[in-house]
Amino acid sequence: MKKLCLIVLVLLTLLVAATAETPREVRFADGIVYSYAVLEDGTAEIVAYPFSRPFSGGVLTVPAQLDGHPVSRIGEKGLRSFYANGSGAPFTVVIPEGVVRIGDDAFPSDMTAVVIPDSVTDIGRNPFVFATRLTDFGISEDHPAFRTENGALIRRSDNCLIACLPSAVSGEYTIPDSVERVGARAFDYCGITAFRVSPEHPSLEAVDGVLYDRAEHRLIAYPRNREGASFAIPEGTVSVGEHAFCSARYLWELSIPDSVTVLMPEAFSNCTHLHSVAIGAGVTEIGTPVFYDSRTAVTVAGGNPCFEAVDGMLFRKADRCLVYWFGDGETLEIPSGTAAIGDWAFSNNMGLTHVLIPDSVTRIGDWAFYRCMELTDLVIPNSVTDIGDSAFRQCASLGEVRIPDSVARIGAWAFAECNPMYGEQTGLTRVTLPAGIEVIGDYAFLHNSSLTAVTFSTGDATGSRTAGGRIGDHAFGRCERLTVCALPEGISEIGASAFAGSFRLTPFTIPASVTAIGAGAFGSVQWEGFTVAPGQETFDVTDGVLYRKADHCLIAYPYTREAETFTIPRGTAAIAPLAFNGAFRLRTVVIPDSVKTVGDMAFANCVGLETIDIPNGVTELGSCAFYWCRSLTRISLPASLTRIGDGVFLLCGDGITVKAPRGSEAAVWAAENGYACEYIEEPLIDGMFTYVLLEDGTAEVTGLADPQLTVDLRCGSVLKIPERIGGRPVS
Repeated sequence: MKKLCLIVLVLLTLLVAATAETPREVRFADGIVYSYAVLEDGTAEIVAYPFSRPFSGGVLTVPAQLDGHPVSRIGEKGLRSFYANGSGAPFTVVIPEGVVRIGDDAFPSDMTAVVIPDSVTDIGRNPFVFATRLTDFGISEDHPAFRTENGALIRRSDNCLIACLPSAVSGEYTIPDSVERVGARAFDYCGITAFRVSPEHPSLEAVDGVLYDRAEHRLIAYPRNREGASFAIPEGTVSVGEHAFCSARYLWELSIPDSVTVLMPEAFSNCTHLHSVAIGAGVTEIGTPVFYDSRTAVTVAGGNPCFEAVDGMLFRKADRCLVYWFGDGETLEIPSGTAAIGDWAFSNNMGLTHVLIPDSVTRIGDWAFYRCMELTDLVIPNSVTDIGDSAFRQCASLGEVRIPDSVARIGAWAFAECNPMYGEQTGLTRVTLPAGIEVIGDYAFLHNSSLTAVTFSTGDATGSRTAGGRIGDHAFGRCERLTVCALPEGISEIGASAFAGSFRLTPFTIPASVTAIGAGAFGSVQWEGFTVAPGQETFDVTDGVLYRKADHCLIAYPYTREAETFTIPRGTAAIAPLAFNGAFRLRTVVIPDSVKTVGDMAFANCVGLETIDIPNGVTELGSCAFYWCRSLTRISLPASLTRIGDGVFLLCGDGITVKAPRGSEAAVWAAENGYACEYIEEPLIDGMFTYVLLEDGTAEVTGLADPQLTVDLRCGSVLKIPERIGGRPVS
């Protein structure tokens, strides 16, 4: 039976470069995609995937291995984006034996059941927080690391309550006496009206139904369904924990005493009814975002040395950072002297249309204007040097944006998904970038369906930057209307899938300064040939095809080239991942025997490709190399192959015939994977000798490669038959 699991750099626009530092991606035959990173011990951690992942069926069984790497961890949000076909359908998640850690927020919201093996020894910050319909934690009664009691999951080693089941915990809830501490977000979305704790409990206490840590004087959790419009945190409390007031349904106003010094991140998240918070004079630290998805008015005691509230804005005094805007209205003028706009400062503000940013601001923080859907008039001053991750993501009305020459870095996802959603929203239509930009982050402008032009300014106002600008992975991917984006000299790296899916893009010359181009950088871009600037030392173009000089690697074949046949030049040593991806007109490709490796998905989606001969000398055939080559009927594989990746012929149909030397690894692989195999009987060549492979895996030398060859041996010299030939012992 054919192997179904495979490593794949996800099709077209979803490619991510496969390195030890960068997540790899795996696709199964049923369409399920996993993103994972290889850890130092060679095991795999499933990591967050940036797109929704549908799958069919009621059970999601996480694989025990991904491309040969045992799965040992489910990372933060690792399975979060999965949903069953027909969103909202319930399903079960099965974690395989061998997984030792499950990270924060790991599980999807539609999960109603889970199976967690005894191998799991560590569970992060409530991974079940969004699975509000979950009815059981899915651990065995004698699980060595965890136990359950009163609807709670408890870690045995320190008796920490990690999570409660929203479906099972409501009303008055009594903390088990065995619990010594409570993890962050443990009670999110539980309909609790009051906490109860034994008076003799050594580390926890409940005061007026609110849960506290005795030793740390920390407010752990305010009951979500606690009645009462106002609440005063008791004097003596030192900190307010993460998600302490999350989704408090009835709370209208809150006062914080002077004894409180720390408000932890998201302490008041999703408090949609919380109208006002009075911050005392003792607060010296406020995590971000402290008021996530809440529109709460804030006052600060006059004697507070660290924070102040001015005209609907909360400021941190030390660095003049605008931490949080709680004003109303469509227009805002940020005061002169403000040095930074903090992370999440304006996020999810649907009414804001105009913001005037003073030239004192040097940084715009992560998620600062995320989902400000009506923001139209944006002028970034020439003082800003850094635009944070997701800073303007999903701002649907931006129109034209000019990034000033002062900006050195545009963060990941900074202007991604700025698409019109309704009404008169324009989306992001045009962008001007500085010529001296140093970093355009991964996914920075991904999926902007209204974006038509990206231009670069004619000069660098700083006058001090050196060449070395990087365009990140997927930076301009899936911009379906993008036609103009000519790169300036100074760009040194074009990331994986940087322009993939932007198929209308007008051809541009690759600058001489470019020294690295990621896999699939120009996937599905409708060019008939590539060009490079004079003086380009790293890359070359032959007959419109892009090559890397140093390792003689074919990097990219033009997606819409008219020819049905292509002969790779002799001397080419490697075919890069995704090099021919989507070349739908190709029927035949001739590969020379100088080629040693064929990369992952090298010929994926070549739907017209009918036959191909992999020459002797090729040692590695990458995973999913011929994915969805639906016309492919025959392929010849050589005896030199030592690695054949998973899913090489996935979705190619069932009629493929493999030709391979008898006894070769390729022949064994074909038989194990259920492919019809025609055995090649003619002698193989390795250097000056011919040979055949025997059934026991050894080789028989049969003669000289050239029958006319005369071997001139001096008296006393030796013609030595090699001990190994074609990678096999000579018997």
